[in-house]
Amino acid sequence: MLLKGTGSSAGTLLRCTTFNEEAATGTSNAALACCLYERLGLEKEEYIFEQGYSLNSPSEIAVKLTVNKWEQVEKVHVGGKGYFCELKYLEIYVYIMR
Repeated sequence: MLLKGTGSSAGTLLRCTTFNEEAATGTSNAALACCLYERLGLEKEEYIFEQGYSLNSPSEIAVKLTVNKWEQVEKVHVGGKGYFCELKYLEIYVYIMR
């Protein structure tokens, strides 16, 4: 895995390449942000991860860490941007037994 970091006003932009990827995985990127902060010493509290380019389904996942006075992660907030690709309808039947 190759991580390329460039600074921006929104946080740190990391591009991960050389492996198969999903279109967007917020939970994995949240864990990666915590690891980068706590284990690897990349002391940023905001991260933007781009994912899904090899699938022609680019996504942008934003991760914001809330840290305490001891600089430990206490909360993780995840959000992102995607695009509309498909609309499906779902019928739900409810049976009430008396």
